[in-house]
Amino acid sequence: QKETVRLSSGRGSSPPSNSWLAVSPAATYHCPGGLAATTYNFVIDPATPRGTYHLVISEQPDTRFRVKVLTRVREFDPPGEIPIEMNAMLAEEIEFLGYDVDLTPRQPGDVIDITAYWRALRTMGRPYISSIHLLDNAMTMWGQSDNYLGGTYPHLLWAPGEYVKEVYSLTIAPDAPPGLHSIEFGVYHQVVGEYFFLPVTTVDSPEPAKHIVLGQVRVLDPEHTKPPDHTLSVELGK
Repeated sequence: QKETVRLSSGRGSSPPSNSWLAVSPAATYHCPGGLAATTYNFVIDPATPRGTYHLVISEQPDTRFRVKVLTRVREFDPPGEIPIEMNAMLAEEIEFLGYDVDLTPRQPGDVIDITAYWRALRTMGRPYISSIHLLDNAMTMWGQSDNYLGGTYPHLLWAPGEYVKEVYSLTIAPDAPPGLHSIEFGVYHQVVGEYFFLPVTTVDSPEPAKHIVLGQVRVLDPEHTKPPDHTLSVELGK
């Protein structure tokens, strides 16, 4: 059963001042539980102002879903400076140019911000998820952050050759033990409950790997930084 999906700026029964049909073909993904999700892409005139529009489906003409349209300028010039360069290739679809992360010692419960620099190598049609883990020397996980790649600007819309900067936040578990912890980064897609990490290759490591190690951060012992239970005002060496 074919349906028409249209993005419109019109309201009520009045003719729309702007209207766009979805780019064909749409991509359908099969989800757990027998459900299916269909992704529609719209190419909107660059002069279109940002704001609230309506998504209209021909099978439900009386139903209008509110959609926020955000404008973004595509960046095809490489970033001026990348603090830590990687130039890692992920499945020949995206290039992980490098990143920036503050590796100063942290307390349990603190947040580590990681800035990633990407370059799209081709148009992507499969949803990817970025995954960051904080692991101790026994490979026990004490922090995890999974996000759809691109966030509010999903990678499905990235153009070949486009540069994108993205910031991730990794929260250290409140009960994380003291010591050195490694930050591992990877990108995966999910199929019927299974996780498939994109192979990562670099010039120095041509053998495919699942993760990139972004460095190590020392988690401090809260007991060593809190004030003593019994204080004394004693001067020594006087």
